[in-house]
Amino acid sequence: MNILIVDDEVYAVRAIQRCIAWEAIGVDMVLTAFSSGQAREIFRTQTVDIVLTDIEMPGESGLELLSWIRDNEYDCIAICLTCHAEFEFAQEAMLYRVMEYVVKPVNFENLRQTIARAVELRMREKQIRVRESKGILWEYNRERLEREFWENLIDGSQEKPMQIKKRAEQINIDYDVNKQYQLILFSIDDIDGQQKEWDCQIDLMKYIIHNISRDILTEEEDLGRSGWKEFRMWVVLSEERTGELYGRVENYLEVCRNITGVEMTAYLDAPCFGEELHEVYRRLLRKEYQNILNGQNVIHCGTIRDGEEAALWRVPIEDIRIWLEEKSFIKLRKYAEFMRDGGGEPERKELFLTEECIMREIYHYLEKERISSEDFWIDELVNKAVPMRQSIRYFMEWLIMASGRLEELAADGRDWEMTAMIRKYIRENVETRITREQVAAYVNFSADYVSRRFKKETGISLSEYIMQEKIDRARQLIASGEDTIGNIAVRLGYNSFSYFSEIFRRMTGQLRQENLPFFCQNNGI
Repeated sequence: MNILIVDDEVYAVRAIQRCIAWEAIGVDMVLTAFSSGQAREIFRTQTVDIVLTDIEMPGESGLELLSWIRDNEYDCIAICLTCHAEFEFAQEAMLYRVMEYVVKPVNFENLRQTIARAVELRMREKQIRVRESKGILWEYNRERLEREFWENLIDGSQEKPMQIKKRAEQINIDYDVNKQYQLILFSIDDIDGQQKEWDCQIDLMKYIIHNISRDILTEEEDLGRSGWKEFRMWVVLSEERTGELYGRVENYLEVCRNITGVEMTAYLDAPCFGEELHEVYRRLLRKEYQNILNGQNVIHCGTIRDGEEAALWRVPIEDIRIWLEEKSFIKLRKYAEFMRDGGGEPERKELFLTEECIMREIYHYLEKERISSEDFWIDELVNKAVPMRQSIRYFMEWLIMASGRLEELAADGRDWEMTAMIRKYIRENVETRITREQVAAYVNFSADYVSRRFKKETGISLSEYIMQEKIDRARQLIASGEDTIGNIAVRLGYNSFSYFSEIFRRMTGQLRQENLPFFCQNNGI
């Protein structure tokens, strides 16, 4: 087994030569070239099983070298070295059947593992060629026949269990009539147009995604249990291989996303017998149609639409109407945040009806409050509204922003009233611990909004005002001489007397000792 290392940086080539135990991974000879021209000469005179080439080289690049290798039909496995782990590079590299690319600076252990996989793949390819040279095409034929067998089951041949078993025996397919199988449907998501990145190379994209599934999801004897139907790929797994299935599927989706840039959603159901695969496949297709791409990459049809989740999607329209009437926009926002972060998974029609109901209530509120829709629809809301019908998450993010806009509109011209309410609340509760959140809940606005508007109206922050009121009350209590300083500090919500003392000094200035009551002097104020 020979490998050719191509890199214009001599020290990089030598480092790779020294840092990998070649014999241990099955490499007999390591060839080196320091330019594409030298690499071509080696290909013309020697057999190269694996080529490890840098991409960025003066003169002719590594990709141009790979193009020449493929054009001249030199049979070898290609691995690339690059300083740029970008999707555009990966896409171009796949055109030249690059097995993998390694990002510089090189992690030699990762590189060793990559080359070891290439050696194993190359040996497997040679074994297949030996079989084919003898006229034994069993590998190809077995895979093709097995794919057709399982595809017929998925398409719905309406055969009985023993009929299926007999047909499997006729074509020497491993099929157990009493075994259950796991069907997975992978659908390419086009919501963001990922597949358009591949332009006219859709077949190449499918080929790469399919090959990755073989490495991660299927075993050697399962190679024929997968195939494509338009932009959907189906995979059938034996039941005993479905342990930790979610983790494997999520890993597969992540690898596909990293290598191809394509987002996919996986649909699963409970394991079933062979004659039931058609009905399961129909259920997965229905779920795919109903799914509005809410960011959940793995969807199990056996867990959706249960009673609890269905109840979540009975829109609380009466509550929403009351929240708007009472201007309790924080409650509307909390509802939207709950639904955005996992409150359920609606079908397409349910999402549409939810949006219509909520929008109707918002417009009714605007009309009642004599607020024009033009004032409501600021640019940020318009931009978020464009994709909101595609996804529950998009709509709920729009609703969160809309509730904030309604809050702003309701507060215009009412800041003085809110400020008066805040002052009244603080005066009445000055001898308790007062938080910003408590004040916000009292006036039915968000804490951030209350703080911002209060400072704009009064010129000081809410926390400063609370502290000011407490110190004024402390001075009154101290002057009355009815209680000790320590007890006064506790009454006003200060657990630390030293902290209260420091705040008192800072808020009141330097006090003359003779102006304080005797017990104040003794307490260090």
